[in-house]
Amino acid sequence: MHSFLANVPTGLVIKQYLDAYGISEEELSLKTGISIDQFGQVLSGSSRLTEEMALGLEKVLGVVPASYWLNYEAKYREAIDSAAALS
Repeated sequence: MHSFLANVPTGLVIKQYLDAYGISEEELSLKTGISIDQFGQVLSGSSRLTEEMALGLEKVLGVVPASYWLNYEAKYREAIDSAAALS
């Protein structure tokens, strides 16, 4: 069975939150001190979300705890691995 999570990278969910709150990638980078390139890689799904990034998102968004982002990232990576194993 294919998990829907394998189709919804963490970066896509983050991007939706940023859009909803009117926060640009540049603003996120400035407020967290994490480079725009690092966030860009996560937003595109080509890199994993780190603890530092999750804490930065918690600080900037305020309504979503770092633990949510880290849990989502772990579940997303697990779904990708499971889908690959079934291929």
